[in-house]
Amino acid sequence: MADIKPITPQERAILDYIGKFESKGGDYDILYGGYKGGSDKKLTDMTIREVLSLQDKMKSSGSSAVGANQIINPTLLEEIKKNGYNLDERFSPDMQDTIIINRLNRRRGLDDFLRGEKTMEEFGLELSKEFASIPNPQTGKSYYDKD
Repeated sequence: MADIKPITPQERAILDYIGKFESKGGDYDILYGGYKGGSDKKLTDMTIREVLSLQDKMKSSGSSAVGANQIINPTLLEEIKKNGYNLDERFSPDMQDTIIINRLNRRRGLDDFLRGEKTMEEFGLELSKEFASIPNPQTGKSYYDKD
């Protein structure tokens, strides 16, 4: 099982920035497009296994994005594989934060940015590649604008 580590103030600021774009202020229980086909259980009360099942149902609605960082099914599956998350662990706010921070470190150079080895513009571009709602700092539009 992967450890849930405390979030640093710098990481919290980045998570808050992402949440502003992805989930209307960082709502850990939000489902893409207000999806209503799930259970009455709040996302943060579900296990990761239950979230994966919910995401399978959501795919027909256009997206499987869930939580404050709008984690899609392929991303969650990849992070489970890479980090060994226990499927019976609760999809709590702390778990959601851990999943996305680990992903940003592994795939987008968050540690490099925090050490000053990556510029804000470089890291901003990486964030725009990970989150379609975050504007590309070079264009001011979604990285996926023409997709």
